[in-house]
Amino acid sequence: MIMERIHQIFKTASDGADRVARFICFPTSVIFICVILMQVFFRYVLQSPIEWYLEIVEISYMWALFMGITLAFKSGSHIQFIFVFKALGPKTQRLVAVACQLLSLAFFIFMIAAGWKFFTFSKAYMMPTIEISQQWKFLCVPISGIILLSHSLELLFGNLVDITTKSDKRRDFYRRA
Repeated sequence: MIMERIHQIFKTASDGADRVARFICFPTSVIFICVILMQVFFRYVLQSPIEWYLEIVEISYMWALFMGITLAFKSGSHIQFIFVFKALGPKTQRLVAVACQLLSLAFFIFMIAAGWKFFTFSKAYMMPTIEISQQWKFLCVPISGIILLSHSLELLFGNLVDITTKSDKRRDFYRRA
């Protein structure tokens, strides 16, 4: 069926985007932690604080945070109100899941557009100590929005496949684990 093929395409895209997010999230988290520890050592032990540490921490924190959001969304480990969802019948659960995915899609499209606008706006502003544009700090917003959009489309089409085939194989429409 065509809906299943579309779902498979979005699943492949979502899995690839997840690999990219994991590739970015781990090193940025390590950089964030190492630079903070290094700053503490330099400031309190050597009595010579590092001037550029805050800008590196800001960039790495933003990237780790926004890529971490995509990882949580993909795995289903973000905050959810499952008790409300489980009180509904199976058909209503599917419809509510589709409605939530459509709302998520709208938000992620807004996030991409607003993030891109902010990214282009921040081009004129430089970070004073490392002398690069602040836009590299904010590029993570539209990129994470694109990754979240791919995850959301995969979930949406998975739910639509279940609805059109009247399949009960998906017990939980949000959790993936």
